[in-house]
Amino acid sequence: MRDKLTKIVKVAIFGFALVGLFTSCAQVNSSVRLRPDLSDDDIEIWQIDARGNAYTSYAEIEKAMRKTAAEKSETEGYDCFFLYSDSYKTEHYSYTETTTKTMHGRANSYGSADYQSNYYNNNGYLGSSRGNINTRSNSNYSYQVPVTETYNYSKPTAVWYVFFKKEDECEKLGNSKWRENLYYNKDYLGEQSFH
Repeated sequence: MRDKLTKIVKVAIFGFALVGLFTSCAQVNSSVRLRPDLSDDDIEIWQIDARGNAYTSYAEIEKAMRKTAAEKSETEGYDCFFLYSDSYKTEHYSYTETTTKTMHGRANSYGSADYQSNYYNNNGYLGSSRGNINTRSNSNYSYQVPVTETYNYSKPTAVWYVFFKKEDECEKLGNSKWRENLYYNKDYLGEQSFH
């Protein structure tokens, strides 16, 4: 019986771990579109946009963008793409949440008082008494309080402008000072996507 219970607990822990993994992993949404306003007769400029979530790094953004560019380049019948221009930005967000929490406490009070009592009736003074009173009081209490918490997070975004080339043009660019901005489709088509 104990072994069966241990197995159930392990399966439950594994299940919670998987839920955590899938709900808190990096995601990148990317898109590509032709920019006729930036293109001319010789070169078509394509814009690639990518946006990550709070768990996404810029390295993951770039990986998704290279894959998106390679896929579009391949679809258009080209062998490589050239990164013409890029920009990166981090968008910052915050939200505030107010919840109610229950606070518990205990109050203790102590006191002491001296007194004197004089007794009279219709015939006059009858006498007096003196004394001391000690008091002690304990009470438990609970009450609701609003608690406000602010959460901050950031999302990386990037925009690339690229153009596509055939193999012979890729080789020419690869032998020039621009080779750092040159990417071959075949190097990125097998990569895992974060979409």
